[in-house]
Amino acid sequence: MQSIKNNDNPPFEYHHDSMSLKGNFFGHFGRVVEPGSTVLEFGSGKGTENLVKLGYNVFSVEEHERFCSLYHEQYIHAPIVNGWYDKKIVLDAIKKIKYDVIIVDGPAQGDRRKIMEILDELDTTVPIFIDDMNRKEDRELFGLISGKYRKTFDHGDYGYII
Repeated sequence: MQSIKNNDNPPFEYHHDSMSLKGNFFGHFGRVVEPGSTVLEFGSGKGTENLVKLGYNVFSVEEHERFCSLYHEQYIHAPIVNGWYDKKIVLDAIKKIKYDVIIVDGPAQGDRRKIMEILDELDTTVPIFIDDMNRKEDRELFGLISGKYRKTFDHGDYGYII
């Protein structure tokens, strides 16, 4: 498996670490989720490396094969199909995982709101972090997932639901 470090430029303008989770995110994340916990992450980037370094057990759903195995060995390669990760691949893979938290930070090239199509298949009793809420669609997703009965924390660029 090739990593982006040894690969030609991606076929579109995309910088793997420019879209990643930022510093303030990790402060809040660490107060909600203990190191050693299992993270189901939609979208992988430089933030994934930080999660691994902080001691989290990370499973990353990633659309670009070139990024798989970049920061750990628990990647789920799911190409984009109809604007979101291949649902069959995602659902087959995650049914075997007991996760403690969900991070939605991808796909980079797709509609993150399409996670709603499989939300009933996910354990939504765990905390859910949504990154990039400075974008209208991601803020909209935050509202859709949170519903009426969950406590939410909005920190501008990201938010989480417990």
